[in-house]
Amino acid sequence: LRRDIGLLLRRRHEGMRLLQAVRIASAPREFLGRRQQARQLLAGRSVRLRVDHELGYRRLEPGELAELPEMLELALELRHRRTPILHRITQARAGKHRSLFDLLSDVELDRQPRWTDFAMSDPIVESAVDYLATIPVLHRIALGLSVPALPEQSFQHSQLLHFDGEDFAQYKLMVNVSDVGPDDGPFSCFPAHVSRRITQALGFDVLRRVRSQAAAGNTTTPRFLDEEAYRFAERKELVELIGPPGTAMLVDTSRCLHFGSRIRSGRERLLLAVVFQRFHMVNPSPSNVLDPRRFAGDSLRTRLLARRQAVAPGTFYPEPSLETPGPKYALGSAPV
Repeated sequence: LRRDIGLLLRRRHEGMRLLQAVRIASAPREFLGRRQQARQLLAGRSVRLRVDHELGYRRLEPGELAELPEMLELALELRHRRTPILHRITQARAGKHRSLFDLLSDVELDRQPRWTDFAMSDPIVESAVDYLATIPVLHRIALGLSVPALPEQSFQHSQLLHFDGEDFAQYKLMVNVSDVGPDDGPFSCFPAHVSRRITQALGFDVLRRVRSQAAAGNTTTPRFLDEEAYRFAERKELVELIGPPGTAMLVDTSRCLHFGSRIRSGRERLLLAVVFQRFHMVNPSPSNVLDPRRFAGDSLRTRLLARRQAVAPGTFYPEPSLETPGPKYALGSAPV
């Protein structure tokens, strides 16, 4: 009963609203201060990478993020450096998380500050602030490596249509590091208004869906089958992040039904993701822990790296090259 009540609180609209009110009430000055700073930041500015709320996503054209070529080189270099330990990493992870791995860590992000500088560059930050209407927190910088699941496994976990349940809205930048075609498990989503149409027609029976998916080892986030979605949406409405390295998208995965990592045998996919969440997010989740002292005197970037609770770097994403196994969330799945 306690588990079911917790699920309904964290996954149903009414319960999430109640939790949101509790989060805001616990730090009201922070809530108001971030809203005010967001208005000041955007006052008189033209946001170049604005995301339409009705769509919930935006494709990025080549050249819209000038730093991308450098970041792609950095990502490929890290992928090469992780090669000697990939077998150990994949063998240490079983079940539902067996097809997607995050190659970054808090140690690596601290060692190479270009990751953080890119994530907090002006065009990305202004776009995130504009979409979320607050100064958010830089929640994750992930380099997700997708590999084929075990042959006997059907689609599960992030390979099934779902919403990310941390909040009512969030902001993600997704970038193909490798060339991605239909067989490479592209990130795929329905626009927000189409996702709303699908879920309103199907209903959002959290308990039934979670129970029916328990045998497949899915999380407490309800999943939707393709055949269910296509009863109320057309195939052409699905947006796929297909294209050469640098193909990118800004997307709200809390409002857009999405999946990824449906990768065919003999392929792999490398995806760079930058994730911004609201400071008062409803359902906190594992995140990178980055030191804001590097930006002392910069109130905006200090706030972007602030955390509600103090935890040590590496708590959720430790260095994967270490021989000592990490904690529960070590090498946890990256954004799809």
